[in-house]
Amino acid sequence: KNEAPESEGAFEQGLRTGPWRAWHESGGLRCEGTFVDGEAFGWWSFWYEHGTKRSEGEMREGKQVGPWNAWHYDGSANREEAGIYWEDELLLRKRGPSFLSESPPR
Repeated sequence: KNEAPESEGAFEQGLRTGPWRAWHESGGLRCEGTFVDGEAFGWWSFWYEHGTKRSEGEMREGKQVGPWNAWHYDGSANREEAGIYWEDELLLRKRGPSFLSESPPR
């Protein structure tokens, strides 16, 4: 096991605030984004344990909103999970090329 912390970020009045990162048990980055008043807010990215990006998109009050991209474990586009979200609900599944990029950045 790598010696990376489980997560890293600040607390204000007992709530997560500002930039946060979390790691897989193996030490690889699991997710990163920002908290406002204890809720995930703004752009968030998630990775599989081996380092390939899993998904990315906007969070508001701790829920997925707007366009989200998603990738399978092998890095290919995951069109089942990619699409337009509102409050964690997939409203419109992506049918063509990615909203942001076809292959995941590392």
